Amino acid sequence: MPIPLGGRKQVFVDWTLIDAGYGLSFKDGKAAPRRMPRGVRLAVHPPVLMPAPSFYADRPWEDRFINACYTTLVQEQGRLRMYYETHSCHDRRSDLSARVCLAESDDGRLWRRDPLGLIEWQGSRQNNIVYSKEIPGVVAAHGAAVFKDPSAPPEERYKIVHCGPIRVGEQTLPGLWASVSPDGLRWRPLEKPLMQHTSDTQNIIAWDAEARLYRAFVRGIFPTHGRLGKGFHGRRAVDGAVTKDFRVWPSPEPVLSPGPDDPPDWDIYANAYVQWPGAADAHLMFPSFYCRASDVVEVHLAVSRDAWHWSRPAKTPILPAGEPGAPWEGGMYAGHGIAALTERGLAPNHDAATLWAIPIGVVYYTHNYVPPDDDHLHRRQGPWLATIRPDGFMSLCADAAGECWTYPVTWTGNRLRVNSWARLGGGIRIGLESSDGPVEGFSVDDCDPLEGDCLWREVAWRGKRDVGALAERGLLLHIRLLRARLHAFTFAAASAP
Repeated sequence: MPIPLGGRKQVFVDWTLIDAGYGLSFKDGKAAPRRMPRGVRLAVHPPVLMPAPSFYADRPWEDRFINACYTTLVQEQGRLRMYYETHSCHDRRSDLSARVCLAESDDGRLWRRDPLGLIEWQGSRQNNIVYSKEIPGVVAAHGAAVFKDPSAPPEERYKIVHCGPIRVGEQTLPGLWASVSPDGLRWRPLEKPLMQHTSDTQNIIAWDAEARLYRAFVRGIFPTHGRLGKGFHGRRAVDGAVTKDFRVWPSPEPVLSPGPDDPPDWDIYANAYVQWPGAADAHLMFPSFYCRASDVVEVHLAVSRDAWHWSRPAKTPILPAGEPGAPWEGGMYAGHGIAALTERGLAPNHDAATLWAIPIGVVYYTHNYVPPDDDHLHRRQGPWLATIRPDGFMSLCADAAGECWTYPVTWTGNRLRVNSWARLGGGIRIGLESSDGPVEGFSVDDCDPLEGDCLWREVAWRGKRDVGALAERGLLLHIRLLRARLHAFTFAAASAP
């Protein structure tokens, strides 16, 4: 049966669409080659840090430091919001003293931290704090992540999730708490915790519109026997859970952990989960791997089709710790969210963007070093953004010449549009084939080559672009690459932007 693509964007997080072929077939005693992928690979591409941080820790309530490891980007109505965690010397270093502040930007480059007048700090409301223990009913604010929930009623459209203590009889246990808000500024805490679960990092919940459920990604420990004595625990990992009722959650189960081919001292500190924008069956994590021996943290990439079974297509970091003297000498963490940008400002949506941006927290000192309160290097750190071309985290790639075929597919729409890039002298051609061979007029040799940087360019065959009449035939895409990357493709209506 052909794979029904509809009009959905297709990205290359695995080989799902690519026909594996079957070696040689033998007919009349003679060997005949069959369609086989050759010269292609799935490639991972790193984002690039912007030249400077979005802002520094320079406000009195930020004088301890901005915990830029735990940031969230929310984009809407022509503006970008960044929720970030901060601590102050006034409250010392306890995680329970964390506060969540808000910065906003109209272009992703210049940020303002306007006084909001919401929460009092040292006798004044002239600050940009939006969430803290000063709100009645809030028990803590550490490890917070914010998301907008389109399935919720207006008074609960925004949700914030964070760590916090739970009293069970005479015991104090770690848990996950949440509050709701109509505007992302004024919060009403839920009376009960979402779950009892050990975590001291950013915990992420998101609404999956395709599956019509909530997904949670929280701290895990493996082996699952957990603590083996005072102060000792296994390696950190990522646990996941799903529910249709935001207030009722099952116990999280392991979804991603360091593998047997990773060094024995690696942990996954934060998960930085986000749905792949515009792709219904692709999910991303930017897990921060903590290397105990070197005491640094580095950002890796993990991908999934169903947000439950995860893989790491590369075993090396996409954002490594820096060389001596770099602002990220101690490492980097990724936060939650992907912003849609252009070279000059915000894009109306991710498909109209020329850049995607993810929030990054850089640390000068290594993980376990505790700097003095008056250390200016620590206080001068702030959140950064790292940018990449849309859908640019992975590609179907040929370093030289390569080709492959998809399984038979059907589609809606009448134009094939691609997001691709090729080096000088390289390019991409795509042909349409049946089991009997190329469709006349639409073969890979008929295809006008796609050269250079093609961000959602329509494919043409000797000038012809309309493939609507072929949509239901169950055809194969013959993809030929020469020093090129195919990041994504979609079948769309001619009027699509």
